[in-house]
Amino acid sequence: MPVEVKVWRFGETPKMLSRAFPLEKSLEDMFAKDLSLLLDDPKLMLIGRQVSTSNGGYLDLLAMDAEGTLVVFELKRNQAPRETVAQILDYASWVQTLSYDKIAEIYAKKNPSKIFEQGFADVFDGNSCPEEINETHRLVLVAAELDPSVERVVRYLSDTYGVPLNALFFRCFADEGRQYLVRSWLIDPQEA
Repeated sequence: MPVEVKVWRFGETPKMLSRAFPLEKSLEDMFAKDLSLLLDDPKLMLIGRQVSTSNGGYLDLLAMDAEGTLVVFELKRNQAPRETVAQILDYASWVQTLSYDKIAEIYAKKNPSKIFEQGFADVFDGNSCPEEINETHRLVLVAAELDPSVERVVRYLSDTYGVPLNALFFRCFADEGRQYLVRSWLIDPQEA
């Protein structure tokens, strides 16, 4: 079921804020600066943006949590069509093959002059990177809207087969030169 969000500014007369439609790159820039806008994990380490896969695609954002779980984010500025589910599953099939060394290599390529282990320690309060990483991963489809078939497929894969896939809806609003982001989840992140 599509999520419709409207926002009003309180005042003498309530004023409904207008929808803003930022470019996908602008959204990616914002999310890359602060991954907590996408996921409420205490912290996530950005491994890279526009990561080239051996399957011929470009993964929008690849991150890691403190336990070494990789998180794949696929961003769509507008509606995510049904093909997006196949796209993120294809990325997952590639991500599951990544070794510690390959993840460190991607990090170094996307973060010149930085070392993976030091980057991990910087993000996770001096803690060392786990020896075993990428034992599991999570998939997050981020879009302003989902095609109804995408919603059905995401729920089916998550509920029936335990695929770690979820969808996050966002809306951008503008008011007096300021922009606001509102988000909601298709499935409670604790359950997905």
